[in-house]
Amino acid sequence: MEQNVHFQLVYNRFEQDGFNQHKNTIAGIPVNIAHKQRGSRFISKMDFFGIFGIKESVSKEDIERFSIESFDYAKKIYKGTRGLSGGFAALPALFSAKVDPAARELVKTYQKKHFASFEVPTIVDLTAHETLWCRDTPILGGLVYGTLQNFIWWFYRVES
Repeated sequence: MEQNVHFQLVYNRFEQDGFNQHKNTIAGIPVNIAHKQRGSRFISKMDFFGIFGIKESVSKEDIERFSIESFDYAKKIYKGTRGLSGGFAALPALFSAKVDPAARELVKTYQKKHFASFEVPTIVDLTAHETLWCRDTPILGGLVYGTLQNFIWWFYRVES
């Protein structure tokens, strides 16, 4: 699947779900940022930040920097309290036709700890038709991680 086609497909999924969207640049990559506050079974209010862009090739350093800067962006924008009453999730994704094996491995194991907030980097490998992220549930994120995995699958998945 062509990168621009997948980008538009993901944009449309967020649009249909009522996310507010705008463009920005994160880690030097033009991105679209989709933001929406939702309730969760365990946290009364969670802000979701879907941050996605296209990169011709993705290295381990690229996805790591993109994830960290996406999290920092979401943290800066988030205005609520953090704890059982609220939090936020930065869910950055890069779409690419060329993904370095080290980048693939990083996203499959990436688990940074943050207080009442989450960072789950994703790579959409358009050549292999794979959506890659860490599927292991972190010890302190078990209450919310299923929701985050569903988010990633629903919005970023590759159509065959």
